[in-house]
Amino acid sequence: RTMWNLLYPAQYLGRGLQWFLVQRRRPLLITTALLFAGYLGAKHAFKLAVQRREKQRVLARTTAFYENAQQTSDNTIISFIPKLLSKLVTLLEVPNSSQLRNAETKEAKLALWDQVKINSFSRVFGTVYALTLLE
Repeated sequence: RTMWNLLYPAQYLGRGLQWFLVQRRRPLLITTALLFAGYLGAKHAFKLAVQRREKQRVLARTTAFYENAQQTSDNTIISFIPKLLSKLVTLLEVPNSSQLRNAETKEAKLALWDQVKINSFSRVFGTVYALTLLE
């Protein structure tokens, strides 16, 4: 027995097994290659599934965060609406009809009427603008 014989132990196998391996070398290589390719494909598919699951998890977390922030801001804004409307009413006070009737001169009535028009339109546009900003 030499070192050369130890490097190639195939000669020590039975002639039947050696003949089987030699005769079916190509199908065994093809089967091995297909199994290895299947293993690599499954490994890649698993990695893609893990990445997809992680993306979905991040998206769900981000969506939940923004929905929570939206709900908090909606609740905060809803609490500001009565204060805003009362502030608009006090800032843009419109003279009532009795003040308009009790005006003594025609110039005073025209001045009050102009004030009613200006304050009414300002109140309407201020309310619409404020509600648009709050939405």
